[in-house]
Amino acid sequence: MSARTLPALSLDQLASIVGARLVAPSGERPPIRRVTIDSRECEEGVLFVPLRGRFTDGHLYLGEAFQRGASAALVQETVFSEAGSALLKHVVQTRGALLVVTDTLEALQTLGEWYLSSLRVPIRIGVTGSSGKTSTKEMLRAVLSLHYSRVWATEGNLNSEIGVPLSILGIREEPEVVICEMGIDHVGEMDVLARIVKPNLAVVTGIGSAHLERFGTRERIAREKAKIFSSFDDRSVGFIPEDEEFFHVLVEGWRGTFLPYGPATVEGFEGWESRGLEGVILSWKGLRIPLQGYGEHMVRNALGVIRLSGHLGVPPSMVAEGLQAYRPLFGRGELKEIGGVWFLVDCYNANPESMRASLEGVRGLKGIRRRIVVLGSMRELGDAAPSEHRRLGDYLAGYPADVVLLVGEEMEAAFAVLEGRSGVWWMRTVEEASSLLVSIVQEGDLVLLKGSRALGLERIIQDFEGRYHA
Repeated sequence: MSARTLPALSLDQLASIVGARLVAPSGERPPIRRVTIDSRECEEGVLFVPLRGRFTDGHLYLGEAFQRGASAALVQETVFSEAGSALLKHVVQTRGALLVVTDTLEALQTLGEWYLSSLRVPIRIGVTGSSGKTSTKEMLRAVLSLHYSRVWATEGNLNSEIGVPLSILGIREEPEVVICEMGIDHVGEMDVLARIVKPNLAVVTGIGSAHLERFGTRERIAREKAKIFSSFDDRSVGFIPEDEEFFHVLVEGWRGTFLPYGPATVEGFEGWESRGLEGVILSWKGLRIPLQGYGEHMVRNALGVIRLSGHLGVPPSMVAEGLQAYRPLFGRGELKEIGGVWFLVDCYNANPESMRASLEGVRGLKGIRRRIVVLGSMRELGDAAPSEHRRLGDYLAGYPADVVLLVGEEMEAAFAVLEGRSGVWWMRTVEEASSLLVSIVQEGDLVLLKGSRALGLERIIQDFEGRYHA
């Protein structure tokens, strides 16, 4: 993750913004111009932000950060109280500085909030939901970039309490529009993201079962995601799927206006049709719009973009041009051809709703030899995991796949439903699945890769690329 560029800030200014205690030798110091959480990217003018994670603690790399030339580093009060003398040694030797804070992550978030607020962006769009966030964000970027001269959107999948402020700190010129993907995996995260972004327009793509283990119920997921509206005033507008089960839960208690979107509520929508491996055609207001995507879920995402764009006054022809220019990011419904085999790579996340949407998206595709589905475990479903995987097995029992490869411990429950059927395998590891797939795949086949990111199904793509491009 590359260092993020800031306007030049003195250490005193920075300390004031994040509420830090400045510890530094006397003398002139270069201003802070960039921020990073990776000590390997440190050099003069860079602020290093050490974060504590599940597997390591960024404070362990403070020495390396200063050796590489970092001008300053945040440090948590508890760490400074225990190792202050050693840290001061690095500071003195390198002419660096320490900014002592209660919590380095909160300080990073405060800095991101301050920076975005200082830009005074008139249109701030938040995108959340259990699936489809990145696709919707990228479609919005493609459309609105044609209507406004300066549109900025969060990069890739930087949608968390770490990724959003880091991404914001990379804004280089004052935009007219910011589009922030806002994902949550624990209670309280949306409070933080909404405080940083303060969206005045927001799109919810739908409430599913992602991270159910941490929230308990889908209604609780809805209530947490609804906090994206917490910064709304009377002029703000939220866009929610017309058939969303938790529509009323989402809008309850917030200011602003809330508009449904979908086939029945988007004016001028005339339907859609599949183009096989080339995606779909969306018909709207007499326009036929080629869209890189598969299935009804992608059409629904596009309808949300159409609804929001119309609210902003974007002409229909420009909306169509932008949607046609949209291209999926890697792992988000990207189509790749390797050695005559087509891979539909949709392995960034997986929950029951997105799993079924992906399968339905390739159900009726024409122009392929065989339909092979490689499905990885759906993680973070908690106590619902066994039953949800069994339900997937029931669904697959009537699904028109020529080959089904189930991957991961949790998928054993789905396999138990399908065991004994021809063309169905269950493997514990991605490596086993990749080896088997290599032995059975044929030119002209379509392979859907769908599973939770933690499983790493994209390694199958890497294996095939290594085999055919060596």
